[in-house]
Amino acid sequence: MEVGLRIVLILVGILFIGALLIHGLWSIRKERQQKKTPLPRYDENGEVIDPEGFDRDGIGKLRVITPDEAKTKVPPRAAAREAAKRERKSKPEAAPSSKPRQEPSLRQNPLFEEPQEESVSASLGAESMIDDSEPLGEPEDVLVLNVMAREGKDVKGADLLDALLPLGFKFGEMSIFHRHQDTAGNGAVLFSMVNMVKPGTFDVDAMATFRTCGVSLFMTLPCRGEAEANFDMMLRAAEQLSTELGAELLDDQRIPLGKQKIRHYRDRIREYERRRLLTH
Repeated sequence: MEVGLRIVLILVGILFIGALLIHGLWSIRKERQQKKTPLPRYDENGEVIDPEGFDRDGIGKLRVITPDEAKTKVPPRAAAREAAKRERKSKPEAAPSSKPRQEPSLRQNPLFEEPQEESVSASLGAESMIDDSEPLGEPEDVLVLNVMAREGKDVKGADLLDALLPLGFKFGEMSIFHRHQDTAGNGAVLFSMVNMVKPGTFDVDAMATFRTCGVSLFMTLPCRGEAEANFDMMLRAAEQLSTELGAELLDDQRIPLGKQKIRHYRDRIREYERRRLLTH
């Protein structure tokens, strides 16, 4: 009797558990169906409203944005820019190249470039260039300005190159520097610069270790172009060199250059021009 009662209770328990499982599965399935097919919504005119809030014309419900929301809302373009910034930051940086770094050669410096066929001055027209087709003949006079290092010091090659670059000098014939009509190295040579130490030349491949007591700027008479204008340009270049190098500006006798000596140079130029006019 007791055995039969136990069997009956076990069967009843199994049926009860099975009923609970079936009811649970049916409830879950019903909820899923309700989610897939939401009940239609109607507007004030009795028309069905899309679940996303749009009507049949694709127009959504008007929503008023409060001032606080307007402050916190990010414009689409600003959001796109921020996203692009984050994407760039997230990208890994390129690994450094294992190729050994090559030191630039002094020959690549604009001071040592060969004169080009065209330049800014050339583009202004052939009339602006000095005619250097006729030979000048033997020099009748030479005007010299010296830029000499102060006592106990010297002029270093690297400093000299840095000072020459903005002045338009180019390394050229006779292994010295020349100032042409324009800073690109085109046109006639107006004046030149030599090393004050004999033989007066420069070794451009050893400028990093170059040392000298000074340099000399000079122009010859006759010259290309207007002599007095060329002298003024050479004087300004010598003044700038002495300033950049912390050196002294001296005349051809290696005496500090003064106003009287400058007038003397100009008088020599005018005297030469006067003689030239008389002979022609």
